[in-house]
Amino acid sequence: MSGIEPSAIRDVYVLVRRENQLLLLLREGTGYKDGAWGPPAGKVEPGETYREAGVRELREETGLDVNPSELRFVHLLDRSPEPGERWHWTGAFFEVNGAEGHAVNREPTKCRTIGWHRFDALPSPMVDYVGHVLAALTEGIRYSEWPVTPP
Repeated sequence: MSGIEPSAIRDVYVLVRRENQLLLLLREGTGYKDGAWGPPAGKVEPGETYREAGVRELREETGLDVNPSELRFVHLLDRSPEPGERWHWTGAFFEVNGAEGHAVNREPTKCRTIGWHRFDALPSPMVDYVGHVLAALTEGIRYSEWPVTPP
């Protein structure tokens, strides 16, 4: 298979919930979506499952540890390339309730701040497609495309 380019980049997103709150990070210094809020997230590395990547990204970004079995799949996002991007992105969103420990900003060069936010008062701006997924989840939708394509 050498020489074959991927048809999609695999991303993972972890929605950490505590009661009626969601853990979000304010992006900064990455050159992508800086100034927007989003959950702990990142690329799935070769040889990793989505769940394994979710556990790793959560630990790397927040210091929170969870068992892969605690991550519950909630949504798949098929994201088309933005201007200047080359590939599609496939984002798997997982949810975990009540992760043990105290969340801290472990990547201050990529994240300005980290905090818990009530679902009825989420901060703005949100990473556009993350906001789309959160809205889809309230309607029980488990698959969507970004940008949104007409039915």
